[in-house]
Amino acid sequence: MLSITSLALFLVSGIISFPARKNITDYTINTEAAPLVKSFMLRTLFSLSTINLLAIFLVYYDQNMPEGMTEDMKIYGMIMHAILGVLPLIVLMRMSKINKATIAK
Repeated sequence: MLSITSLALFLVSGIISFPARKNITDYTINTEAAPLVKSFMLRTLFSLSTINLLAIFLVYYDQNMPEGMTEDMKIYGMIMHAILGVLPLIVLMRMSKINKATIAK
């Protein structure tokens, strides 16, 4: 069950974070669509953060360690997922402060 959960989280994370062909700033966004774009971006960042924070627990509770990896080495994977979980939260907080006029530019 842990392996299936890990696989599902990595697939969802990969789909969400796959880059677009064009950057969102290349488009002119009208003022009505700006809140929708911002909402989508905030939900995507929150999803990536949640996935990585859940992965901390997956690493902690995983009993199938690769060969040569000790129990004490789990902390490295947990730290990596913690960093990848906090970075989207920082962007999320900064983006939530952006007003509509800034997005519509």
